[in-house]
This record gives sequence, structure tokens and C-alpha cells, in this order.
Amino acid sequence: MKRFLMATAFSLAASYAGAADLAYKAAPQPAPVPYSSWTGFYIGLNGGYGGNNESQSIAGANPLSVTVVGTGIVPAALKVVPNGWVFGGQAGYNYQMGIFVMGGEADLQWANISGSATQLLTTAPLNLRGLSASLTSMGSSNVDWYGTVRGRIGFLPVSSLLVYATGGLAYGQINDNTSIALAVSNKGVPINGLNATALDSNNTTKFGWVVGGGFEYALNRNWSVKTEYQYINFGSHTDTFGATVANAPVLFTVNQKDDLHIAKVGVNYRW
Repeated sequence: MKRFLMATAFSLAASYAGAADLAYKAAPQPAPVPYSSWTGFYIGLNGGYGGNNESQSIAGANPLSVTVVGTGIVPAALKVVPNGWVFGGQAGYNYQMGIFVMGGEADLQWANISGSATQLLTTAPLNLRGLSASLTSMGSSNVDWYGTVRGRIGFLPVSSLLVYATGGLAYGQINDNTSIALAVSNKGVPINGLNATALDSNNTTKFGWVVGGGFEYALNRNWSVKTEYQYINFGSHTDTFGATVANAPVLFTVNQKDDLHIAKVGVNYRW
């Protein structure tokens, strides 16, 4: 009986060890995950929001206008602050080399980025026996559309995530306006020579540069989503404008700076 029990215990121990060894050998080692291919053409859609803190700087260009700007009758700056939504599409090409990806992208955006500022000085609160006067200084800026042509370069911290920087050429339709209007009347009848408007208007296609960066995440072989920041600079320009008041010229200069900060999200289809 003693020999039988010892033989049985030895047999069970050997069977358990063999089973454990088989279970250990059956567990496969995980294979390294290969980087997915980002090489190829892609197209997509995007939308976002942007704007800037633009101020239109005004200065006098002759003695009378220097006086009215210096005393604040005409403001030295109009804080326009345009902002709004953008929506558009992009197309590009990626080429992957290991964990690095480079390529190019072009996008075209419809934009509703606008802002304005007004300073109104008026004699309305005063009792001047029918005489009234007002001076309205106004600035505005509108971005109707813009586009970019950029290079992109980035790396893959994991196979499905691309972190990239981008930069290149920007162009867009921008409308900047600055006006200073004087209106003087007696019992509602305009007084000749004291009603005038000085206007500076620029509605042109402008060219500049863009830099930015973003993250793009591959959902599968074909589809990816992204988020991107762009800084676009169209430069600045200074114009001289004016009017004639009581047969005397009144001249001003205005400096208008056009740049944008844009944050976007989008989706791409790659093939």
C-alpha cells in the first residue's frame, strides 16, 4: 500500500509539471506591432475658429489732424478684433520613412471672420438751439476666404499617431476699412463745408506666410482625424486718407495689420 501511494503521488506530480510546461510553451510571445503605412494621397474636410487682436492705428498727417488725434477727438487706435468660423477642405500627400513622415498639403477655406470698432462723439446731449454735430470714427476688417500651400514633416510616437509641424504660403481675400465722418447741421439742415467723410478702403487678395502644427490619428488604413493650429500673417500696410473741412485739408494715416490665429479639426481619407 505504501508503495502504491508513493507511485500515485509521483505520477500526479509528474503529470502536473508536464501540463504546466505545456501551458507555458503554448503561450505565444506577442509580435512587435509594425508601423502602419501613412504613404499616399489623401483628401478631407475641416472646420474651426479663428481671429486676432487687430488694432487699426491712426495718426495725423497735417497740423489739424495731429491736433484732433492728439486730443482724442479722433482715436489713435480702433480695436477691431475680428473673429469667426472657417470651413473648407484639404488635399495632400504623405511619404513615410520609418517613424518619420513628410509631405505637402493645400487647403482652401471659406471664412466668416469679421470685426469692427466705432467711436462716436456727438452734441446730442447738449441744448444748442438746433445746432448739432457728430464725429464718427470707425474701423472694420473682414476675411472672406483664404488658402494655404504648405509642407508637413512629423514623426510617429506610435504607429497610429502623427505629430507634425507645417509651414508655407498663405493667400486670402481681406477687406479693411477705416473712416472718419463729420456731420454738422442746423435744425436738421446740413451746413455746407462742415460735412465730410475721410475713407480708406482695401479689398484685395493678399499673400503672406503660415506656420503651425498638429496631431493626426489614424482610425484605420484609410480614415484619420486631426486637430491643427495655424498662424497666418498677411503683413501690414499704411495708407494716407483724408477729406476737406471748411476748405482745409485734413489728412490721416492708418496702419492695418492682417494676421490670424486659426484652430481647426478635420477628417482625412487616405488611399
